[in-house]
Amino acid sequence: MKNGKLCGLAVIIVALALVAGCANQQVMTPDKMSAKDKGTFVLTLYNNAFTNYNAQFAATPKPMAKDMVNYFQGYKNAMEATWPVISAYTAIVNVGGTPTPEQEQQIIQIIYQLQAILIAKLS
Repeated sequence: MKNGKLCGLAVIIVALALVAGCANQQVMTPDKMSAKDKGTFVLTLYNNAFTNYNAQFAATPKPMAKDMVNYFQGYKNAMEATWPVISAYTAIVNVGGTPTPEQEQQIIQIIYQLQAILIAKLS
């Protein structure tokens, strides 16, 4: 449980840093972003979530409690499931292509999912 609180504190600090860094910028929701902007944004979120996963995993004493093993397995599964969609989407927009409406919807859902992962341990 102590590890969970430590991870939660780390996520709060990261979230506050992100908010502080964006304080002077106009907030743009994914539905108002261009395809290229969404690709860049989702890739940044994914990289941040991946870095967060690695940092949390490294900081968690081993052997881990069952709830922590479940947490990391769920986190890893989410990261693995989103990567193929992110990779395909960014490949399309990076060559100037136009994603399908289904791909647009998927990428918006992934953006919100990754944001939720990054703040999930706040409680």
